[in-house]
Amino acid sequence: NEYLARAYDTTCEDLEGRESRLLPCIRERAPGDRDPFRELVDGECTELSGQTAVELPDGSVVTSEYQLTRLTADGEFDGVVCVSRDVTERRRRADRLEAQRDELETLNRINGLVQQTLGALAAAASRDEIETTVCEHLGGSSIYRFAFVGARQPGGEYVEPRTWAGEGVSYLDEVSIPTNSDLDGSGPAAQAFETGEVVVTHDIAADPLFEPFRAPALAHGFQ
Repeated sequence: NEYLARAYDTTCEDLEGRESRLLPCIRERAPGDRDPFRELVDGECTELSGQTAVELPDGSVVTSEYQLTRLTADGEFDGVVCVSRDVTERRRRADRLEAQRDELETLNRINGLVQQTLGALAAAASRDEIETTVCEHLGGSSIYRFAFVGARQPGGEYVEPRTWAGEGVSYLDEVSIPTNSDLDGSGPAAQAFETGEVVVTHDIAADPLFEPFRAPALAHGFQ
């Protein structure tokens, strides 16, 4: 159609008669992927639909939605009709909505966990009980893999764990967490001690601040 012709800086007449599977815009399938054209030719089905990535000459990638129909004449295979359209924007909107739904669901789960934790804290009579309750509720939930509370002793340079819970206790045996940002490999805990503010690492595998602890953290499933 005109859209594809413009994308390839050519004409519909130039495209006519060329096998669509040989056009450079159709990305090569991975081994084991279904070949919808072959399924239709062999008569395994009469209609197929789906989406595929299409790379245009300028390097941009669009999402194409296609509908394939098998044609017959006198009971014999007589060709395939393919109708496709660019659904890139629709796909992007759907992805954004799904991401927002996932984020909202996570926030609701976190809020529920916070309320449960606050309710349990009503029975805690000491600081030790408070810290234990918080760690057990966080580290024992499906939202967080591990939780611990640490402190810095007077004159000390490293975090000393006080209480912990979850699947990662041995992580604390494998790392030394500085509380002084001037020390090499200080990390986010030292920044929190220094600024008195919350420090969040969203991506352990990529955040340079977490680099000193990355290997053991990833080995324990922390993300």
